[in-house]
Amino acid sequence: MGEALPKSLDVITVGNATRGWGPIERLSTLAAEVFSAQLITVPARKSVSRLFWAKAGVPRNKGKDSGKSALLIVGVPGQLFALLEDPLWLGRYEQVAVWVIDSFWNERIPKALRGTRRIDWIWVTDSNDVPDWKSHFGNRVGVLPWGTDALRINTEYSVASKHIDLLRVGRQPLEYDDDVLTLSDASQLGINFAGRPAFGSDESESQRNLYRALATTKSVLAFSNLVDGSKYTHPTKEYVTGRWLDALASGAAIGGAFPNTETSRSLVPEVGRFDVNALDRSRGLGEVRSWLQSWSEDKASVLRKHAVDHLDWRYRLASIDAHLDLGSRQLKEEIQQLKQLSSRLG
Repeated sequence: MGEALPKSLDVITVGNATRGWGPIERLSTLAAEVFSAQLITVPARKSVSRLFWAKAGVPRNKGKDSGKSALLIVGVPGQLFALLEDPLWLGRYEQVAVWVIDSFWNERIPKALRGTRRIDWIWVTDSNDVPDWKSHFGNRVGVLPWGTDALRINTEYSVASKHIDLLRVGRQPLEYDDDVLTLSDASQLGINFAGRPAFGSDESESQRNLYRALATTKSVLAFSNLVDGSKYTHPTKEYVTGRWLDALASGAAIGGAFPNTETSRSLVPEVGRFDVNALDRSRGLGEVRSWLQSWSEDKASVLRKHAVDHLDWRYRLASIDAHLDLGSRQLKEEIQQLKQLSSRLG
């Protein structure tokens, strides 16, 4: 028998034509970098041919001699449709693992994949989602919470003085959706408010604009999807999004309505959140003003350290590294950089 080949990985993700998927693209890129993996982007689709439906229950022809694994990172369950073709469906991978970010949409798991034996392991981002996914995939389901690039944010962006009191980021309840009205009311209370950071020409520029804005603010206005009135969010399940964790990595607390899930509470410490009334802007801004009276640079440092210690994507990728037995040296080095940064933050 010959020597075993070194472990290798393909990171597979889905290309998106619409805005809003930048964090998943950055996560996929980071995963490919730290694992020295090929990053494969496949087009999104909404259905598959009858051929693939017919093969859905057929065991995968695993390439036992290749030592290659596949990691699929997708935004929503429906994007798994795009992965029912080459290279995943017909590929000869030893292991196939999936990380579904918006896993709360369990009702949108493609029927062709429910119970399929071609996926070895699935990670969801909230423990509340595990029972629904286990109903289709049994015990092949675990939890990898959403995260942030705390290392990059703290080395490239979190050096500016925090002269903004409150920053609006993302979707909001109707009372806070008009930045002009919120700015006017906030100014009357002595609150230095900033509206939505400018969109860039592409996702990368938009994210840089966001990180720069977060570096200058003490708090971020953000509300659970159950109170913001958006039509595209889940109507009954709450969840943390990237804006919450990016804010913490930048040393900004979140003012709003907090998602009521165990995973959300494990990610966002009490010092990093405070309640803001979603239905009455005047009352809500009064709550912001009260919170600002106790703000200090030390509290911002506590939040940055929390993100560096607990929220960085690299810790999630370390779980993948162990599960797939990849042994990434670069990942270990970058986690060491996080530990060094944590020491500097106190």
